[in-house]
Amino acid sequence: MKKLQTEQQKDPKNPLSQAFRLFDTGNLAATENALRTIQKQFPITSGAKHLEAKILQAHGKLSEATQTYEAACNMEDATPPCFVDFADVMQRMGNKQQARNILNLGFRRFPQAPFMAAKLGLALFEEGHVAQSRKLMEYALKVDKNDIEILQAAGAFYRATGTPDVALRHFQCALDLAGKITGPRGREKREELSLLLAEAAKDNGDMKAAEKILRQLLRANPTNSRAWLILSDLVRFTPTSPEIQQLKRLLADRKGALSISNKIDLGFALGKAWIDAGDPKQAMEQLTTANRLRRGSLPYDGQSVRQRLKNYGKCFKSQIIRNDKPRLFDNIETEPNPLFIVGMPRSGTTLVEQVLASHRQVFGADELTTLPRLKNAIFGNDFPDAADSIERATSLEKLSLLAKSYLAESRQYIDPSPKGYRYLIDKMPGNFMFSGLIAMALPNAKIIHCRRNPIDTCLSCFSKYFVSGQRFSYDLTELGQYYRAYEELMTHWRQTLPPERFIEVGYENVVADIKAAAHRLTDFLGIDWDPALLTFHDNSRSVRTASANQVRQPIYRSSVERWRPYKKELTPLFEALDINPD
Repeated sequence: MKKLQTEQQKDPKNPLSQAFRLFDTGNLAATENALRTIQKQFPITSGAKHLEAKILQAHGKLSEATQTYEAACNMEDATPPCFVDFADVMQRMGNKQQARNILNLGFRRFPQAPFMAAKLGLALFEEGHVAQSRKLMEYALKVDKNDIEILQAAGAFYRATGTPDVALRHFQCALDLAGKITGPRGREKREELSLLLAEAAKDNGDMKAAEKILRQLLRANPTNSRAWLILSDLVRFTPTSPEIQQLKRLLADRKGALSISNKIDLGFALGKAWIDAGDPKQAMEQLTTANRLRRGSLPYDGQSVRQRLKNYGKCFKSQIIRNDKPRLFDNIETEPNPLFIVGMPRSGTTLVEQVLASHRQVFGADELTTLPRLKNAIFGNDFPDAADSIERATSLEKLSLLAKSYLAESRQYIDPSPKGYRYLIDKMPGNFMFSGLIAMALPNAKIIHCRRNPIDTCLSCFSKYFVSGQRFSYDLTELGQYYRAYEELMTHWRQTLPPERFIEVGYENVVADIKAAAHRLTDFLGIDWDPALLTFHDNSRSVRTASANQVRQPIYRSSVERWRPYKKELTPLFEALDINPD
């Protein structure tokens, strides 16, 4: 038999290369026929196994696909793309650790492969290895600046590390290169990159550029549901906006072409449009349907989550937190000190961060996954539910490891040039549950708890499609029950934490008198007044949360008591909150 070349040689006459290109057109039947012919004429190669795995993956046979990918990667003639695709399917299945291990193995085997380095860099970034990830990304770009996948990976990295202007350049270069790809694969890649480009422009505060990119995409493909979802957050609709009728026609789906995820995207987009248009009845109809679909796609045990919040309070009593223990920072440079902004989603946490990050001595790192990840790694996934959780909570060894690990990782997000920052903001709202752990492990840390009218908070959560997390927010009853458990825990922290470490800020107070609220916060932090606090909307820093559009605007009060027009539709929420509205 003739020896079969690998698909990486890209010889147009190479049958395996032709089969891979056929796969890219989306014609699975023809690809399978081509692969069967190859398997009859040539010895089995890693490339053929790789293509077989991709076909199985396309058919949704993930278990068989992973076995075939593994076999292909173990062959002597394996190539870097096989490892990358294998890691990708494991990532999609939720096996992030296995995906990283696969990329590690691939990088050890092919240490000079730039795309492998870029993909490994992204995997390491998710585990908090920011500096190592940056080195891998810089290496990949240095070796090959014209690889679409490397540019896309670099864009994702720089966007996540708060440099959307750099991310924009990489995404734009990748999009320009994707213009040369023909067929369905080219169209899909261009749409994918356009969405990323729009998100990065939004992070960067350039809402007009983001809107322009999305409208161009929708002119080419009016059915792109994710483009509609992002666009709905950027523009303000009126009752006569033509987009409303377009969204209604798409959701009618008479040909049955919409997937569940498409319906969710479009439902949240149309719900937002009806909110803007001042039609609460139609808004809630759309949002209720979209939320029901989203809730049905997620595993969520609300009762166990609410019990976990109670258990955090049980683990950290006032006598434990205030106990005079040896300091954990004997050999640690503490500045910049951690500053945690916590609360429910949509409670004003992004606004408060944007205000404080405008101060010359405060660095806003946005929402870091560092603390919850380290909590699981050091204290265990079953903390604080395990029987020995109090012992773990008071372990100086664990607390010291958490402190050193958190400080080392969070500081990697700061520009290495000296800035003289006194505080680094970690604005992950869900860190409210870790307030006792923060007080124990990080004696120099401060916590700002953002509060907002509970009905406004919950309605705002219900109207947003969160990219990840917030699984409690897609059902009004579960949302209300979660809020009550959250409020119960915050009452415990309010009574337990020292006042010099913990402060509460009301959203309504901030928008009523931003200057007074900002003065109160600077006094709490012990930093000088900075006039830039009052022009926070001019701050050019990256904002990647659902409130990115709002904090680019001066203070407005229209979100106070926003819930009143929706009173008739919110009965399940009132019952769960045990509130009798006016």
